[in-house]
Amino acid sequence: MLKIKECVDPICGREAVEVQKYTIKDIAKMAQSRDSFNFYILHKGFPIYLFSLPELLNLCLEGESETNVIKFIKEHRKNIPTLKADMNIFDAYNEMRRERIKYAPVIEDGKVIGEVNFKILALKIIDVLIKDPLTNVFNYHYFNILIERYLDIEKPMGLIFIEVDNLEIIERFQGIEVVQKILKKVASTITNSVRDIDFVFRIDNRFTIIIFQDLEVTRKVEKRIADRLAGLKVDDLEIKFRIAHSHVPELRESILTAIDDCEKKLIRQLEG
Repeated sequence: MLKIKECVDPICGREAVEVQKYTIKDIAKMAQSRDSFNFYILHKGFPIYLFSLPELLNLCLEGESETNVIKFIKEHRKNIPTLKADMNIFDAYNEMRRERIKYAPVIEDGKVIGEVNFKILALKIIDVLIKDPLTNVFNYHYFNILIERYLDIEKPMGLIFIEVDNLEIIERFQGIEVVQKILKKVASTITNSVRDIDFVFRIDNRFTIIIFQDLEVTRKVEKRIADRLAGLKVDDLEIKFRIAHSHVPELRESILTAIDDCEKKLIRQLEG
């Protein structure tokens, strides 16, 4: 499970001993110069006060610009919700949502190691839910969602299936690490062969590409992928694969029959 410490952004801040003579205006200038939304005051690495940029600007407008920042902090103490670095991202998301926190410092060994933005964390979680962690292409859960969404939509769709062969044998004799290297290599080759608007998915040893274009484009993409995969090696092992395509509506009448078409073509290649 992904830990929250892997999702932090650097913080903008200073130790309290370093800003003893600073005013609110000085802190506002520092925050603006670093293009930061938040500015932390720390004590031995732990956040004791958090200024947001709007708060700093409002204080300046309210006549507090020349107020000593340490004096201000002592007179306006506030609780700063923090997250533990080893917390998983889902628990962190739920806690921030429950407490309605937009930003939270992440603490490890009593010191802040970065800051988490709630909106960015939500996007990261979406990414985790729909991406294959090994290859960073989409997973089949998202494939099924996309297929279900387009079942009743009349829109040209090309499908390309790529089956990577002999992985069980390779794992038995070479180990899972080699298999993972092969899958990563195939994934990167495929993603570099398609357009940014195309979708690439993986489940086990199969990669699937969805292309919202006509049959001619689908065939061109299939050929480009096949040409780039041909002769590809990992640790002196040549990657063996099968590839097939179908299209709605030019070859098949529906997405489901196009999927079945690709499956049958791959089986025929294996048999013959």
